[in-house]
Amino acid sequence: MKLVGELRREKQIPIPHQSDSVYKPVIRSEKRFKPLKIPRTLQAGLPFASKPKVPSKRSKPTYETRRAVILEGEEKRVYKLMQQIRTLQNENLSKKKLKAQADYDKYQKKKQAEADKFAPVLSEKRKDFFKKGDKEKKRQTAQLESRNKKRRKIIED
Repeated sequence: MKLVGELRREKQIPIPHQSDSVYKPVIRSEKRFKPLKIPRTLQAGLPFASKPKVPSKRSKPTYETRRAVILEGEEKRVYKLMQQIRTLQNENLSKKKLKAQADYDKYQKKKQAEADKFAPVLSEKRKDFFKKGDKEKKRQTAQLESRNKKRRKIIED
């Protein structure tokens, strides 16, 4: 008598695949909540700090949004210098991260090699430890049983 897997392998029959059993990604629509509306009568009773602050929309854009910022010569140089400093800083940071990652990978390889080297020794130690523990348990149970036999003899007599 052969197992189903063995028969399939011999006859090269693929494993049946049910399309409705395949995991499909869950598509969730974005929930849009309506804004919280507090009745005016309830708002009147609230302290100022708890009242909802809803700024009204402006019909005309403000002066700050309309004005154009034009940098003078000195300001341009300072802005450009700050950009260069930030760029250098970001590059140095990325180099540091790459070096740290490389060091970590190197450390992991060293650690793995060490673990592979001592794995047989550790497994032997573990086996010996558990063998000793099992022998000790057997010895203790044997002692308890012999005590119980002695007590039974005394009680029976």
